[in-house]
Amino acid sequence: MVSRLSRDRQAARAIDCGSELAQKGGQPQTAIRGLRTGYVGDNALQLTLREMRSSMTQPAFAGIFVLVALILGLSGPFGTFDYLPIGPRLVYWVVLLATAYVTGHFFGAFTLRLVEHRFKSMMLGVVVGGVAAGLPVSFVVWAINAMTFGVLYADPAALLLNTVYCVIISIAVVAGFAMVESRAGTVAEAGEAGAVAEAPPRPKLLDRLAVQDRGALLSLSVSDHYVEVVTDKGKTLLLMRLGDAIDEAAPIPGIQLHRSHWVALDAIRSARRHKGAAVVVLTDGRELPISRGRLEAAREAGILT
Repeated sequence: MVSRLSRDRQAARAIDCGSELAQKGGQPQTAIRGLRTGYVGDNALQLTLREMRSSMTQPAFAGIFVLVALILGLSGPFGTFDYLPIGPRLVYWVVLLATAYVTGHFFGAFTLRLVEHRFKSMMLGVVVGGVAAGLPVSFVVWAINAMTFGVLYADPAALLLNTVYCVIISIAVVAGFAMVESRAGTVAEAGEAGAVAEAPPRPKLLDRLAVQDRGALLSLSVSDHYVEVVTDKGKTLLLMRLGDAIDEAAPIPGIQLHRSHWVALDAIRSARRHKGAAVVVLTDGRELPISRGRLEAAREAGILT
């Protein structure tokens, strides 16, 4: 979550202010204020939801979640072993973990995306993200405990202690994720540097992707305000213009066959006609259209005969 701050900061600069100014027909300052108050906030929410969906659909997520829930359910920390039998105790921890994770991840990630431009230190980002996640999580813990045990924390000291615990744990979790992602990136870069003594320069665009998605670049496609970057390792949506993404794809040889699609030449398996329109078939099996205005460029590149 924190290691993506610099990448999101670069992506935010790629917003097409020119088209926005043309639509507004006003002064640059007016258009920029409109972008700040509406567009940025909306996309912070969209990016947060996309990040949450991506993390929760990772194959390892379910396994880790079940393992942690079993450990807590069987060991019964914080007095749950004495108050709840094994069945209700497992249900309690599954509900608490799921609710706390979703709540903490949403508020922590959303807050970071709104204020990340105000700080550069990763440690400061860890603290901000942890506090933003821990405060709502403490309310979740309070509510679930109230429904389960009838504990309302009428004592302000007990309520404060619960909040402090949740914030400290949230900061520790955010710091752990930041360290794992940072280490994974360092190891991957070291491996890539040592694999080939004189390897060709890597496209700058790949530095925007998560480590596990960095691979051979196949295609770039427009998706709303985003660009879908497809490699042989996976897909990623980046908030930027297609033209900027194509520039950062250098030095990979490629061609823009449509106003919404760019493909790497090595990723093209064949070309054919489909219902009167020309399409290219990529090495991963996908088919992308060739617009009429790009037919001549496709012939010059040897894609069409």
